[in-house]
Amino acid sequence: MGRGPTDFLYPFLLVEQGQGGAETVGVLDLGRHELVQVDSSLAPSEARKLRVIGGVMRDDMPSLVASLPFAVAQSNETIIASSIPRGISTAVDLETQEIVQVREDGGRTIAKFKEPSSGQYRWLRSYALWHACGNGSLVGIDPTHRILLRVDSSGDVDSTNISLARDRKPLTEAAVKSNLRHHIELEQLYRGVHPSPTFLDSAANRAFKGVVISERDSLPIFSAIICSESGAPWLQVFDMGSSPVGAGRLWWRSTSSGWERVILPYGFRPFRATGDKLFGVSTETNGVERIASASPRR
Repeated sequence: MGRGPTDFLYPFLLVEQGQGGAETVGVLDLGRHELVQVDSSLAPSEARKLRVIGGVMRDDMPSLVASLPFAVAQSNETIIASSIPRGISTAVDLETQEIVQVREDGGRTIAKFKEPSSGQYRWLRSYALWHACGNGSLVGIDPTHRILLRVDSSGDVDSTNISLARDRKPLTEAAVKSNLRHHIELEQLYRGVHPSPTFLDSAANRAFKGVVISERDSLPIFSAIICSESGAPWLQVFDMGSSPVGAGRLWWRSTSSGWERVILPYGFRPFRATGDKLFGVSTETNGVERIASASPRR
């Protein structure tokens, strides 16, 4: 730890921990499939590494899907985490998830979630999303069945139906072409090429000829979930026209009186919720990013 940029292949999230009074931090490294724990009493070479997820994830997956469903929750007794053991090559793989109790031997599966296939198109999928709460639990959303899931450190699962009025939106040719266009543009940018709009439209039209849309295909309802320190979930409504795809400005916040509709500022990407305030990264029109907070507009 601390030797340079090769310490982590793909650090995905920072886990706040505090066992036995020690100042402990955990980093979920999706590249090495590990939760790396370091506290103030350990030398860098003595970092504790716990295997959390299995399989291999494509390097470009974070850019190709609305969000990744990984989360880690820490209590004084145990660590629980979301996991996709078989790895991720397309969004279809995100449909099969497990909740594991992380241990030295690699973990014990305490819950499994497999959604029925949402159709044939392999990218715009309605898979479960997760976030860690401040009380050592995970909260998740199954957007296909509109169920809110909460898993505590012992592995107990509670489910609640979500009473948000949102009709099913079938997958359309326009949505698929927009998604293909996004994939093609990222591939070209990775090669150092800045494609023109005409090139992207033409390439997306050619790629669409191999796509089959079935009646079971539909757009996701939600694209992200954030859990506040008190355990209240925030749900981001999927927006096909946003950039990155799915990450729209409309959110629903759970309150004591029900669900509250909120709109976030342009360019604001939240990472943490405390009370009715969100903390995250704000991107200016010139591309400059800064740490910011937002009190949602209703």
